[in-house]
Amino acid sequence: MKNILILISIILLVSNCKKEKTQRIISGQILNCNNGVGAPDFKNIEINLFQQKNGSNNKSKVLANTTTDSDGNFTFYYNTENTYDKLKIRTSSGFGFFILLEDIPIEDIRNLKIIRPSYNLVVSLNVTKPFTSNDTLFVSKPDSNTIFKIVGPFISGRIFKSKNVPLNGTLNYNENKQKITSGVYNSATAYDLSKFYNIEKNKFCIDTVYVNIDVK
Repeated sequence: MKNILILISIILLVSNCKKEKTQRIISGQILNCNNGVGAPDFKNIEINLFQQKNGSNNKSKVLANTTTDSDGNFTFYYNTENTYDKLKIRTSSGFGFFILLEDIPIEDIRNLKIIRPSYNLVVSLNVTKPFTSNDTLFVSKPDSNTIFKIVGPFISGRIFKSKNVPLNGTLNYNENKQKITSGVYNSATAYDLSKFYNIEKNKFCIDTVYVNIDVK
Protein backbone atom coordinates (compact mmCIF):
# COMPACT_ATOMS: atom_id res chain seq x y z
CA MET A 1 0.00 0.00 0.00
CA LYS A 2 2.84 2.32 0.89
CA ASN A 3 4.50 1.65 -2.48
CA ILE A 4 1.26 2.47 -4.31
CA LEU A 5 0.97 5.80 -2.50
CA ILE A 6 4.55 6.65 -3.37
CA LEU A 7 3.90 5.76 -7.04
CA ILE A 8 0.80 7.95 -7.13
CA SER A 9 2.74 10.83 -5.57
CA ILE A 10 5.47 10.50 -8.19
CA ILE A 11 2.90 10.46 -11.02
CA LEU A 12 1.20 13.58 -9.65
CA LEU A 13 4.53 15.33 -9.24
CA VAL A 14 5.60 14.57 -12.80
CA SER A 15 2.19 15.66 -14.09
CA ASN A 16 2.41 18.99 -12.26
CA CYS A 17 5.96 19.56 -13.53
CA LYS A 18 4.83 19.01 -17.11
CA LYS A 19 1.94 21.40 -16.60
CA GLU A 20 4.24 24.08 -15.24
CA LYS A 21 6.62 23.67 -18.16
CA THR A 22 3.85 24.07 -20.76
CA GLN A 23 2.03 26.95 -19.08
CA ARG A 24 2.59 30.31 -20.78
CA ILE A 25 1.89 33.88 -19.78
CA ILE A 26 0.80 37.03 -21.59
CA SER A 27 0.69 40.19 -19.49
CA GLY A 28 0.39 43.84 -20.34
CA GLN A 29 -1.73 46.97 -20.27
CA ILE A 30 -4.52 48.46 -22.39
CA LEU A 31 -4.03 52.21 -22.82
CA ASN A 32 -5.85 55.15 -24.33
CA CYS A 33 -3.99 57.47 -26.66
CA ASN A 34 -2.29 60.37 -24.94
CA ASN A 35 -4.41 62.86 -26.85
CA GLY A 36 -7.64 61.11 -25.92
CA VAL A 37 -8.36 59.94 -29.47
CA GLY A 38 -8.75 56.26 -30.28
CA ALA A 39 -9.33 53.53 -27.75
CA PRO A 40 -12.31 53.53 -25.38
CA ASP A 41 -11.85 53.01 -21.66
CA PHE A 42 -10.83 49.41 -20.91
CA LYS A 43 -10.54 49.53 -17.13
CA ASN A 44 -12.11 46.80 -14.96
CA ILE A 45 -13.57 44.83 -17.87
CA GLU A 46 -13.54 41.13 -18.74
CA ILE A 47 -11.29 40.10 -21.61
CA ASN A 48 -10.26 36.71 -23.00
CA LEU A 49 -7.41 35.06 -24.87
CA PHE A 50 -8.82 33.33 -27.95
CA GLN A 51 -7.22 30.90 -30.41
CA GLN A 52 -8.99 30.57 -33.75
CA LYS A 53 -8.30 27.35 -35.63
CA ASN A 54 -7.39 27.78 -39.31
CA GLY A 55 -9.53 30.88 -39.80
CA SER A 56 -12.75 29.12 -38.76
CA ASN A 57 -14.61 28.20 -35.60
CA ASN A 58 -13.65 24.54 -35.92
CA LYS A 59 -11.85 23.62 -32.68
CA SER A 60 -11.40 27.32 -31.88
CA LYS A 61 -11.56 28.10 -28.18
CA VAL A 62 -10.98 30.57 -25.37
CA LEU A 63 -7.70 29.69 -23.65
CA ALA A 64 -8.01 32.03 -20.66
CA ASN A 65 -10.18 34.75 -19.13
CA THR A 66 -9.23 37.66 -16.93
CA THR A 67 -10.36 41.12 -15.79
CA THR A 68 -8.32 44.27 -16.26
CA ASP A 69 -7.56 46.34 -13.18
CA SER A 70 -8.23 50.04 -12.65
CA ASP A 71 -5.16 50.91 -14.74
CA GLY A 72 -5.97 48.52 -17.60
CA ASN A 73 -3.36 45.90 -16.58
CA PHE A 74 -4.05 42.24 -17.37
CA THR A 75 -2.42 38.79 -17.10
CA PHE A 76 -3.31 35.56 -18.91
CA TYR A 77 -1.97 32.12 -17.95
CA TYR A 78 -2.70 29.57 -20.67
CA ASN A 79 -1.87 26.20 -22.19
CA THR A 80 -2.43 25.01 -25.74
CA GLU A 81 -1.39 21.99 -27.80
CA ASN A 82 -2.05 24.00 -30.96
CA THR A 83 1.17 25.89 -31.63
CA TYR A 84 0.33 26.77 -35.25
CA ASP A 85 -2.63 29.14 -35.00
CA LYS A 86 -1.97 32.50 -33.36
CA LEU A 87 -3.92 34.22 -30.61
CA LYS A 88 -6.27 37.16 -30.15
CA ILE A 89 -7.05 39.28 -27.12
CA ARG A 90 -10.67 40.37 -27.19
CA THR A 91 -13.37 41.73 -24.93
CA SER A 92 -16.03 39.41 -23.52
CA SER A 93 -19.49 39.03 -25.04
CA GLY A 94 -20.90 42.08 -23.28
CA PHE A 95 -18.74 44.16 -25.62
CA GLY A 96 -19.54 42.03 -28.69
CA PHE A 97 -16.20 40.17 -28.67
CA PHE A 98 -14.36 43.29 -29.85
CA ILE A 99 -10.81 42.30 -30.89
CA LEU A 100 -8.15 44.34 -29.09
CA LEU A 101 -5.09 42.69 -30.64
CA GLU A 102 -4.60 39.82 -33.07
CA ASP A 103 -1.85 37.69 -34.64
CA ILE A 104 -0.17 37.12 -31.26
CA PRO A 105 2.47 34.32 -31.29
CA ILE A 106 2.43 31.31 -28.94
CA GLU A 107 5.10 32.42 -26.48
CA ASP A 108 5.63 34.18 -23.16
CA ILE A 109 4.95 37.90 -23.61
CA ARG A 110 5.30 40.42 -20.80
CA ASN A 111 4.68 44.18 -20.63
CA LEU A 112 2.57 44.12 -23.80
CA LYS A 113 1.15 47.57 -24.58
CA ILE A 114 -2.16 47.66 -26.45
CA ILE A 115 -2.81 51.18 -27.76
CA ARG A 116 -5.31 52.12 -30.43
CA PRO A 117 -3.13 54.32 -32.68
CA SER A 118 -4.14 57.80 -33.70
CA TYR A 119 -1.29 59.59 -35.43
CA ASN A 120 -0.44 62.56 -37.64
CA LEU A 121 0.19 61.82 -41.31
CA VAL A 122 2.28 63.78 -43.81
CA VAL A 123 1.87 62.77 -47.48
CA SER A 124 4.34 63.83 -50.18
CA LEU A 125 4.91 63.10 -53.84
CA ASN A 126 8.08 61.61 -55.27
CA VAL A 127 7.70 62.48 -58.95
CA THR A 128 9.76 60.83 -61.67
CA LYS A 129 7.10 61.29 -64.37
CA PRO A 130 5.35 64.69 -64.23
CA PHE A 131 2.49 63.81 -66.63
CA THR A 132 0.59 66.70 -68.28
CA SER A 133 -2.19 69.20 -67.63
CA ASN A 134 -4.64 66.60 -69.01
CA ASP A 135 -3.97 64.40 -65.98
CA THR A 136 -5.35 64.65 -62.45
CA LEU A 137 -3.94 63.01 -59.35
CA PHE A 138 -6.45 61.75 -56.76
CA VAL A 139 -5.26 60.95 -53.22
CA SER A 140 -7.52 59.81 -50.37
CA LYS A 141 -7.29 61.68 -47.03
CA PRO A 142 -7.72 59.06 -44.31
CA ASP A 143 -8.64 61.56 -41.58
CA SER A 144 -11.75 62.82 -43.38
CA ASN A 145 -12.60 60.25 -46.10
CA THR A 146 -12.24 62.98 -48.71
CA ILE A 147 -10.25 63.06 -51.94
CA PHE A 148 -7.34 65.45 -52.51
CA LYS A 149 -7.03 66.47 -56.20
CA ILE A 150 -4.01 67.86 -58.06
CA VAL A 151 -3.92 68.80 -61.75
CA GLY A 152 -0.71 67.94 -63.61
CA PRO A 153 2.05 68.37 -64.39
CA PHE A 154 3.13 67.11 -60.94
CA ILE A 155 6.15 68.08 -58.88
CA SER A 156 7.79 66.46 -55.88
CA GLY A 157 6.98 67.76 -52.42
CA ARG A 158 4.44 67.69 -49.58
CA ILE A 159 0.79 67.78 -50.63
CA PHE A 160 -1.09 67.58 -47.31
CA LYS A 161 -0.95 66.79 -43.60
CA SER A 162 -3.71 64.99 -41.69
CA LYS A 163 -4.15 65.08 -37.91
CA ASN A 164 -5.42 62.36 -35.57
CA VAL A 165 -5.64 59.67 -38.24
CA PRO A 166 -7.18 56.51 -36.69
CA LEU A 167 -5.99 53.00 -37.45
CA ASN A 168 -8.46 51.27 -39.75
CA GLY A 169 -9.12 47.63 -38.91
CA THR A 170 -7.72 45.50 -36.13
CA LEU A 171 -4.58 46.23 -34.15
CA ASN A 172 -1.91 43.67 -35.12
CA TYR A 173 0.86 42.29 -32.91
CA ASN A 174 3.62 42.71 -35.52
CA GLU A 175 2.55 45.47 -37.89
CA ASN A 176 -0.45 47.73 -38.49
CA LYS A 177 -0.87 48.29 -42.20
CA GLN A 178 -2.79 51.22 -43.68
CA LYS A 179 -3.56 52.17 -47.28
CA ILE A 180 -3.75 55.46 -49.13
CA THR A 181 -5.77 55.06 -52.31
CA SER A 182 -4.28 57.20 -55.08
CA GLY A 183 -3.96 57.33 -58.84
CA VAL A 184 -3.51 59.48 -61.94
CA TYR A 185 -6.48 59.67 -64.30
CA ASN A 186 -7.46 61.29 -67.58
CA SER A 187 -10.18 60.59 -70.11
CA ALA A 188 -8.30 57.66 -71.65
CA THR A 189 -6.05 56.07 -69.02
CA ALA A 190 -5.69 55.42 -65.30
CA TYR A 191 -2.60 54.67 -63.22
CA ASP A 192 -3.04 53.11 -59.80
CA LEU A 193 -0.53 54.60 -57.34
CA SER A 194 -2.12 53.26 -54.14
CA LYS A 195 0.33 53.08 -51.25
CA PHE A 196 0.45 50.72 -48.26
CA TYR A 197 2.35 51.87 -45.20
CA ASN A 198 2.93 50.46 -41.72
CA ILE A 199 2.18 52.16 -38.43
CA GLU A 200 5.15 51.22 -36.29
CA LYS A 201 4.67 50.40 -32.62
CA ASN A 202 6.36 53.65 -31.60
CA LYS A 203 4.15 55.78 -33.87
CA PHE A 204 1.20 56.23 -31.55
CA CYS A 205 -1.10 59.10 -30.71
CA ILE A 206 1.02 62.23 -31.12
CA ASP A 207 3.73 61.01 -33.51
CA THR A 208 3.94 61.76 -37.23
CA VAL A 209 4.11 59.19 -40.02
CA TYR A 210 5.63 60.27 -43.35
CA VAL A 211 4.43 58.62 -46.57
CA ASN A 212 5.81 59.23 -50.06
CA ILE A 213 3.67 58.40 -53.09
CA ASP A 214 5.76 57.51 -56.13
CA VAL A 215 4.47 59.11 -59.33
CA LYS A 216 6.14 57.31 -62.22
